[in-house]
Amino acid sequence: TINDAQETIESVSQFKQDVASFEEELGRLASNYKKQTGFPLTIIVDELDRCKPDYALKLIERIKHYFAIDGVCFLLFANMEQLVQQVEITYGPKRAHEYLQKFSNLQIVFPKNREKYNSNIKLHAQRMLNYFVGNEFHEDHSDYLSSFSDYLNLSLRETEMAARQFSIIYSASGGRVHFFAICLIIVIRVKDPSKYQEVRNSNFGFGSLVKYLDIPEDSTHQNLLNLQRRTAPLFVTESEYEIMSETEKRRYFNFGGDRYRYEEIRKNVFELLDQFKF
Repeated sequence: TINDAQETIESVSQFKQDVASFEEELGRLASNYKKQTGFPLTIIVDELDRCKPDYALKLIERIKHYFAIDGVCFLLFANMEQLVQQVEITYGPKRAHEYLQKFSNLQIVFPKNREKYNSNIKLHAQRMLNYFVGNEFHEDHSDYLSSFSDYLNLSLRETEMAARQFSIIYSASGGRVHFFAICLIIVIRVKDPSKYQEVRNSNFGFGSLVKYLDIPEDSTHQNLLNLQRRTAPLFVTESEYEIMSETEKRRYFNFGGDRYRYEEIRKNVFELLDQFKF
């Protein structure tokens, strides 16, 4: 109707006035800030990759449309691959990178200092275990968690999640857990939930674990290979055990008990994990 059309026009007109008023006020604020500091008013938006991809895309589009004001600068931290995928879903697969370039003057990919990052992972794992469980863990214990976390490329956030899950399992069991197995299995569950479902299947044997981890047999990976060996008893299937040499049996089962005892431990480990739907 004519009345509805009139209301719509008035609504759009009011919206434009509100936007103009907002831009004017923000421009004045930015100008005053630059006079006082010599720098543009900088608004930092962090962890866009934690938002829903479609929300993140809408946000940067609105920043472009409503905040294109002299003296105002936006610094965005985001997973560009995720945004590219969302652009392809929303607007089609062609020229996704070109579309996103319209919303930025400069894009920088920060290089990762692998040695420093590894150190951060280890330190973060230690801090998280101490925070969640207490100071009863030896430094070697955080090494187990950090070694698997680093090798499977967990982020600091995922490492924290793994440490938190371990602390809950550890406390719930009264400290009576197979430490090596729990660390490895939780890291796999955090990193790759679908693979975890395979791992918990009784048909997933030690050979499957070795193939999945694919740890190089060299001196730089001895710690990981040792941890893999320590978890072996929980994953060796009956058919694998039957074809093992006596040397291999002594190598993998020299921590006490026989294969059937470890079958029971494995069962208990997954029963404990399944109690918590993280």
